[in-house]
Amino acid sequence: MLPELDNPLLGFRFGVFFFGSTGISHPLDFRFQSVTGLGVSVELSGGGSEGTNTSKRALPEKIKYENLRLKRGLPLFSTLRMEVHKSFDQFRFSPRNVLVSILDENTLPLSSWMFSEAFPVKWSLSELNAESSSVIVEELELKYKNFKPMLL
Repeated sequence: MLPELDNPLLGFRFGVFFFGSTGISHPLDFRFQSVTGLGVSVELSGGGSEGTNTSKRALPEKIKYENLRLKRGLPLFSTLRMEVHKSFDQFRFSPRNVLVSILDENTLPLSSWMFSEAFPVKWSLSELNAESSSVIVEELELKYKNFKPMLL
């Protein structure tokens, strides 16, 4: 059954897939609680002259991409986390392509974006608190070269 083309997509069913690893990713390494940073903007120049002294026109200067931020409950084992810690420990980074896909009820992709040459720039854990029984949340922040929508 085809989705209604004029209905907005729901953002609660998605996957994050890492490509280019030397090993096989753990099955939980595509499951995240949230993904943010899917954004791009144009930085403008200070403005040039349009021929008058009273007005300046800002011109497009470069594209700026937000960092991709991934959050999830901390799994006991993760090849992705091992790779991230190895990058930080050895200060050697192996950029990977990352696919973020919005999925339908049958886990088929409805819309996807490919993030090129992503590498970790930050890793953190939520607060550890003896007075709370909340899930420990791991956050991974990635810098990337660019991203493009994938045509399905």
